[in-house]
Amino acid sequence: MASYVRLFHKPYAKVDPNTWLFLIGTNWAAIDFFRHISLVSREGPTAEIEKAAGTIGASLTILFWGNVYALLQLVVVIVMGHRRRDPLNQRVVTLLLSFILPSLAQSKAFWMGFQNDQLHMGRLAINRIPFLY
Repeated sequence: MASYVRLFHKPYAKVDPNTWLFLIGTNWAAIDFFRHISLVSREGPTAEIEKAAGTIGASLTILFWGNVYALLQLVVVIVMGHRRRDPLNQRVVTLLLSFILPSLAQSKAFWMGFQNDQLHMGRLAINRIPFLY
């Protein structure tokens, strides 16, 4: 939310630290999701799979809300872009480039969840993942 405040108070400033932290956090959640989903897909003890469910759920929650806020901020930046172009174009490019990895992770989660008519991610049932509580 702090990145939105700066967007309205200083719309032509370059990308601020709040936006960078938000984007880094969302991309870190995507990396964490990929790392834990590969753990769940491999053979291993069931206890490790159950333990990874919480981490996967947290990653998916951050990915979901991060993608929502990035998309909303992208829309706001584009709508405000009719006044001046340079820094707004930099923000658009930054948001679009940092939107790629989280979108891929969320797409993989959706694809894995409905693969082969089973509601599983690897060996973990979807109903065991605490997501968007």
